[in-house]
Amino acid sequence: MSIIFGVKKPEGDVVEERQLLNVAQATNRWAPDGTFVRAMGRIGMGFQPYHTHQRSNLESQPAIDDVRNMISMDGRLDNHKELRGLLNIEDPEAPDSVIVLAAFRLWGEECFSRFIGDWALAIWCATTHSVFLARDHAGTRTLFAMENEGSLYWGSFLETLVSAPRSQGLDPHYLTRYLSFFSSHSLTPYRGVYAVPPAHCMVFKERRRTCWAHWTPEARTSFQPKSVPDYEEALLFSFRQAVKRRVLPGSRVISHLSGGMDSSSIVCMADLINHDKTDRPAMKIETISYYDPSEPTWDEEPYFSVVEKRRGQIGFHIHRSYADRGFDVVPWSEAHYYLPGADASSIIRERHFQETVGRTGNIAILAGYGGDELLGGRPDPLPELADLAASFELRALFIRSFEWCLALRQPLYFQVRSLLGYLTSLYVGTVENRNSAPKWINSKDSPDLQDDALLGQGPPTMFMRPSRIHNKLTWRSIVDTLPHQYPEYTCRYEYRYPFLDRELMELIFQIPRSQLLQPDRRRTLMRRSFRHLLPSQILERRRKALLTHGPLRALQVNQKRVRRIVSNSILAEMGIVNIRMLGERIEAAICGTEGSALGHILRFIALELWIRHIDDLPLESDEKFMRTSP
Repeated sequence: MSIIFGVKKPEGDVVEERQLLNVAQATNRWAPDGTFVRAMGRIGMGFQPYHTHQRSNLESQPAIDDVRNMISMDGRLDNHKELRGLLNIEDPEAPDSVIVLAAFRLWGEECFSRFIGDWALAIWCATTHSVFLARDHAGTRTLFAMENEGSLYWGSFLETLVSAPRSQGLDPHYLTRYLSFFSSHSLTPYRGVYAVPPAHCMVFKERRRTCWAHWTPEARTSFQPKSVPDYEEALLFSFRQAVKRRVLPGSRVISHLSGGMDSSSIVCMADLINHDKTDRPAMKIETISYYDPSEPTWDEEPYFSVVEKRRGQIGFHIHRSYADRGFDVVPWSEAHYYLPGADASSIIRERHFQETVGRTGNIAILAGYGGDELLGGRPDPLPELADLAASFELRALFIRSFEWCLALRQPLYFQVRSLLGYLTSLYVGTVENRNSAPKWINSKDSPDLQDDALLGQGPPTMFMRPSRIHNKLTWRSIVDTLPHQYPEYTCRYEYRYPFLDRELMELIFQIPRSQLLQPDRRRTLMRRSFRHLLPSQILERRRKALLTHGPLRALQVNQKRVRRIVSNSILAEMGIVNIRMLGERIEAAICGTEGSALGHILRFIALELWIRHIDDLPLESDEKFMRTSP
């Protein structure tokens, strides 16, 4: 996971390498392989490589082509061989950045839709005097930008752009969306600093900024199944390819192993690839597993032990419980977190992880995010039934609804009511009103933030099938919650998500919902496809329940501290929350009578602690800083 950054000055101004080196100081601690900068008139870029696989050693950035276009890029191209053929690049050792520049010269801004892999990049176009900032389809690399007095600044991490969080000023729209679990779109907590959305390209030409999608979940492949086994073969093949792309030669990788189907599938497939003499990665994958025996429905140890026994390798085990959180502010002198979510226990957990795993030299983490949402892990009949209703297949709709009612033990009228509400929300409502915010949050969203077009998706139309809208929402819900977007302080690992491989996602989005799950059996296709890959105990494991015991216990044990946070709330002073209504919900949650509000309450606590963290303000202090006006 390399670091990129850059500066574009107004016409007539000049960027100096010394200025770029000063910018690089904010991220030097995560750049073990050096810092390289290049200035060319009013444009300058920096590159801090972090070599995580063999091909990454080929890079020499920032790179310039013969027409003086410049690039800095973080990530890898999985289809570099195909692109070299299309671009007539004969050198098999051509680095990805050279391939991207050649593609940009030939295809212009349309090139971004051709790149398959995990990447974020910045390109200076010498012809149009424009800067292009783009991220891959799933946003597996972060990229931020800021405009100030005619100059443009960008970087992989917020530290590059926000040197003093106390004086930057917080964006109330981001804060309300964070509290509500809404997508932040292109917002960051800081005024004037924005993120390039996943699957998008931002173009900066003088003082004009445009943003458009280079990929959408409706992308189609040439997959045309002739029989049910074709689905199974296609899924297994694509999944194998997705894992193989993420255990490249020279990789130092460790994989999450929770005992669930997703992480277990990744580990078992990596072993299968490793045993294939023609497809072997550089080293056998190690695993890291978390367990909490106090959670009645979340004790993972019996399940990840099954996978460890099968592969003959014991991984790292870390006991971790939400109940251990103390809701204390992290002193700024101890760690710097530029995004909300951390408390004083976070730095302890990070150090424990480093002591346990860091000494192995692993710098990339395989994670199973997306598998549950994409492959029918949630027994939700509404997308399938909505398709039948929209196409007026009434007989099939009645039969399928009846089957789901029997499986879910619900009356038919309840199913019909849910379906009508679902269809209404798809075509009339917004993403946000499908997950409405608590009443104690005073919304500060402006109308433009409610528009899905901000993500380049466009609002749904009456001619769009419900399943296509569902795919969009699924994709967005996944990319909004990926862990790399909230980086740690002690060490920054490169996350790799096999289930979010672009070609695998495009395949899954083409498979009918009825193939992915059945009323009496979730993950139907995945179980059939992976029946020889996974141990039977994992293959037939029931779906995990929500983790509730630890968070509720933490809230009850620390109720005095929580009440102090509420009575001394900075968010209340900013006018973002109604503290009376919130206090009532918190007291009900402490008593165990308001379980549904627990997630939003914990979100409020996390945001309060973070604001105090960036202000370096202890919880006991009565002083309140007004970060921004209501």
